Amino acid sequence: MSYSFDGVDDVLTVSPGDTNNEQVTFFVTLNPTSYGENTRGHCFAHGSGLEGSSRYGFYLDDNTSGTSQALSLTVSRSGGVGRWRANSTAVLNVWQSAAVTYDGTLVANAPIFYRNGAVVASANVTAGSGAMDVNEPQTMYLGNTSGLNRTFAGQIGIVAMWNRLLSPSEIALVHHCGVRKVLRGLQLWYRGTGALSASAPDWTGLGRPATVTVTAMSSDATGDRLAAG
Repeated sequence: MSYSFDGVDDVLTVSPGDTNNEQVTFFVTLNPTSYGENTRGHCFAHGSGLEGSSRYGFYLDDNTSGTSQALSLTVSRSGGVGRWRANSTAVLNVWQSAAVTYDGTLVANAPIFYRNGAVVASANVTAGSGAMDVNEPQTMYLGNTSGLNRTFAGQIGIVAMWNRLLSPSEIALVHHCGVRKVLRGLQLWYRGTGALSASAPDWTGLGRPATVTVTAMSSDATGDRLAAG
């Protein structure tokens, strides 16, 4: 099962959605039907505001021109937002996994993007500066941002976040064998299972269920792994 996002106002919210340190990994299985609302359909947003003002934003991005078809990451820092884009990696109407790791301890560090468990090339769009935004706790928005105007369009099966940098081999293991194979540092883990309800169980065991504002479930993804795409 997977959550079916309408591209209008659907969202899963987790509060508190602490990341607790400056090293983070995001992972999602997704089947996008478009690049989402305002061509910025979000998989994750940590904190309030649009991409660039929330602490982290991991999203699909066609760069408004329809030419980039990218996975993008924005990171809020005190002196300026960092933004990176992995072009030609956000493929529509196909089940796939997407992941990104980011080490914010040094402003010069760049994230590493993955599609289907493999590293993909990326480029810096905007150089960040200053210290990381470390105000905690902040709400985590899955499939949207706080303003509900960056809604994902399509299906999301699994969303997970770690408070550490997963290695390339660990990302591949999660893609091929599932989140349960890499539990160290896991902070968020939600998956589309069973019937649609107002609350999504927290599979990390940390006791933080997500509030579900999604109108439909889809049966076109099953299990806790996605070795396809």
